[in-house]
Amino acid sequence: MRLKHRIALTFSLITTGVLLLILGYVYLHSLNYERREFHTKLRDRVDIAVRTHLKADELSREVLNKVRTEHLRSLKGEQEFVVHVEELNAGAPLPDFIDSTFVKRVMESGEAYCHDSNELATVGVLEHDNDGDFLVFVAAENEVIIKNLTDLRNTLMALAIIYMVLVYSLGLWYAGYALNPFRRMAEHMTKAGNGNLNERLNEPEQRDEIWELAHAYNQLMDHMVTARKIQQNFISNASHELKNPLTAIIGEIDVTLQRERSNEEYREAMRVIDHEAQRLNNLTLRLLHLAETSYSSDGPWMNTVDIGQLATALVKDYGLTHPGRKIRFDLRPGRWTQLNIRGNEQMLRIAISNLIDNALKFSSCDPHLQVTGLHDSVEVSVSDSGIGIPSSDMENLFIPFFRSENARVVPGFGIGLPLVKRIVDLHGGHVQVSSDGGNTTFRLRFPH
Repeated sequence: MRLKHRIALTFSLITTGVLLLILGYVYLHSLNYERREFHTKLRDRVDIAVRTHLKADELSREVLNKVRTEHLRSLKGEQEFVVHVEELNAGAPLPDFIDSTFVKRVMESGEAYCHDSNELATVGVLEHDNDGDFLVFVAAENEVIIKNLTDLRNTLMALAIIYMVLVYSLGLWYAGYALNPFRRMAEHMTKAGNGNLNERLNEPEQRDEIWELAHAYNQLMDHMVTARKIQQNFISNASHELKNPLTAIIGEIDVTLQRERSNEEYREAMRVIDHEAQRLNNLTLRLLHLAETSYSSDGPWMNTVDIGQLATALVKDYGLTHPGRKIRFDLRPGRWTQLNIRGNEQMLRIAISNLIDNALKFSSCDPHLQVTGLHDSVEVSVSDSGIGIPSSDMENLFIPFFRSENARVVPGFGIGLPLVKRIVDLHGGHVQVSSDGGNTTFRLRFPH
């Protein structure tokens, strides 16, 4: 069943159910009212029967004639039964419209009323007279309920059915009208699914739920187009970067093997091959690190890491690997002596190392590493006084293999900063970059 049919059917069933409750209340209220009214009429008939059968010797002829005249206007199916209690106890037979249970109720309470499924109502009264105690019963059929209320019930049921059909028809039309924008969206999405990523949905002027959906879809398509361009650029650059060292290695081997060479020439060829192999190894490792950061941060590899201790260890390591350079290091825990975050120590080491490597490569001055404790996070900043970053390149800084024009004079692959960004994102943090002339600062902020 299509959605518009389900909506129309559900709406019609709900509204018809509410209508049935209202109509049912009206019918039951009318039914109870008519039964009370008919009870009153039967009670009057009992009084007439008492005066006719038991009080005849006490009434004047004029009053007796009046009572008999009133009694002549009988109800449909009216029946009377008057019996002395002693006769009843002696085994006097009961008429069909009275049973022993009802007689017992009248004897206990002095008066009782009942009606059966055919709306035959009966009133019984225990009457005390000079000649003893008598039971007076009057029964009649309730014509109003049998005829009028039956017609009312049938009319209400017919109205409910007509109402349900009408509401379903109107609901079907309106559901189709309301879902029409979604149908058009589905058609556009089908075109996009066939490869046309430039297809966009029309966003209505009124900013309602349909606008939100269309706007979200258009934003998604924009991100997909950007992601595809980044992917294409990544594949193109990755293949180019991987091909260069491989081509150099293969070419150097082919040239070397063309004829016999001296030991020095072989050594020189091996140095070239080693250089290119190291370059290929570095690129491969960075690509693997970049792929590794695609894993979820909910994995078991996340634990507690002290950023202060990690940065101190990195400064010591760089002191050994770069003896000619010095890293200015400041540790500022502030009021928060603990600089712990939840993360992966190896990933965090890679992120901070990449920033330090860039600072050493692009600046002849000593870089500055600072770890600052904040009330809700830990901030790691790396500053240098090097070539700087053009403002026009800021938005592309974290795209894999992107390199600024002024950075191409320095060997590199353009993977380090995208890797830093992904690692920080995995840890729920954010990266801030500022560059003024030759002064560049990267700030990594990780939440506790």
